[in-house]
Amino acid sequence: MVAIPLSFLLGLILADLSDFGLQFMSIAGLIIALGLLVDNAIVVVENVYQFIKEGFSRTEAALRAVEQVGWSITSSTITTVLAFLPLLNIKSLPGEYIKSMPLTLIYTLVASLLVALTFTPFLSSRILQPTEKQRESWIQLGIAYFIRTTYRAMLAWVLSHRWLTLGLAFLALAVSAALIPLIGLSFFPRDDAPVFAINITAPQGTILEETDRAVRFVEALLDQQPGIDYYLSNTGYGNPRVINVIRRTEKQTFAAQVMVFLKDIPFQERDHMIQGLRQSFAMYSQADIELKEALLGPPLDAQISIKLYGGDLREVKKWAAKVEQVIRKMPGTVNIYNPLKKFKNKLQLEVDELAAANLAVPLAEIAQNVRIAVSGTSVSEFRDGQRQLYDLYVQMQRPDNFVRPSDVAQIYVPARTGQLVPLSQLARLSLAMVPKKSTTTSSAAPLPSMLMWRRASMWMKRPSKSLPN
Repeated sequence: MVAIPLSFLLGLILADLSDFGLQFMSIAGLIIALGLLVDNAIVVVENVYQFIKEGFSRTEAALRAVEQVGWSITSSTITTVLAFLPLLNIKSLPGEYIKSMPLTLIYTLVASLLVALTFTPFLSSRILQPTEKQRESWIQLGIAYFIRTTYRAMLAWVLSHRWLTLGLAFLALAVSAALIPLIGLSFFPRDDAPVFAINITAPQGTILEETDRAVRFVEALLDQQPGIDYYLSNTGYGNPRVINVIRRTEKQTFAAQVMVFLKDIPFQERDHMIQGLRQSFAMYSQADIELKEALLGPPLDAQISIKLYGGDLREVKKWAAKVEQVIRKMPGTVNIYNPLKKFKNKLQLEVDELAAANLAVPLAEIAQNVRIAVSGTSVSEFRDGQRQLYDLYVQMQRPDNFVRPSDVAQIYVPARTGQLVPLSQLARLSLAMVPKKSTTTSSAAPLPSMLMWRRASMWMKRPSKSLPN
């Protein structure tokens, strides 16, 4: 009763000193350690009690017990620690995600060994008392009879045929390794939760009604599946995060997400349904439809991520296409995404630094005034009669709430002399094609487009037996 909480306490102290708190993975490490750390204390206590029954004093019994089993429990603990030690060398995001679990486990096991070799025999020498021989139960008699007969005979045969026993052990290890390709291997396997997400991405700039048409196409296919219980559709915004490992889509008029909840169906039927849905989604040409299942572990964009680096975007795009072709030929790969495959147009504002210097206009003023005109900026706060606080934004007035290239001519930037200089004298707009998702470094300042947000339509619906009109 003392060894478990004391070992947990020491393990958590060591984990805290290593900058790891009490969270999901560290708790998992404590749960695993719970079934291992009690062994050391039980072995020591039982051995102390055995020596006490043989007539030794309690102090002498504690010393003899630790001397007899000390190296045994030390070697068994070190073996378990070495089994979990390689998990600390896993790199990247998965390694950071699970690192606290093996570290907490190792700390707790080492603490349990120290407790078993020091505190446990001390308490045993003070608490345990010699008792009269009691009548053993039928369970104890059965176990003792099995040890004296069957187990003793098996142990004698193994010790007399050592090389054969080692050969059979290595053969079993080889057979186990040969079964790995048949069973499969995954660091973060698929979650058993009966839910998956469908992410819909239309071309950038698509209005909400067109995106909703793709959602209706997905819903029509889901209504035909008998294994689906219900689903949540959200156009223009992602669903609430039902499962931590499934990311929600960002607020965009060209994006939507459908969260699907399944009935209690066999895994074979579930896999067949998901495969059929993916084939049907691939035939839709107006938007990219991706079905993502829940995976154990941290929320990742993909289980396999290949990153290409280079200074020439065209060269990187060419090699990215080659990598994509190789991946597509591999069986079992789904949801292959190449960000360089599709480009989007972007307006870039290129500032003439020499002209700005001649007109005494600071570059920071240009950036600030463009930001105010395009997206607005908070200049103050307002508190109403109910003491509710609101931010006050300043933004260029536009009748349709959309930014046009002609709006640049209406932006003026104050110079150090106090004069207002038209932005058209300091910068020019240019049209550039950039990847939908990329990280680039450029001296030009991008001019973001202004979208008019509408309230996302969200509903929960159970599948009907017939397709909607």
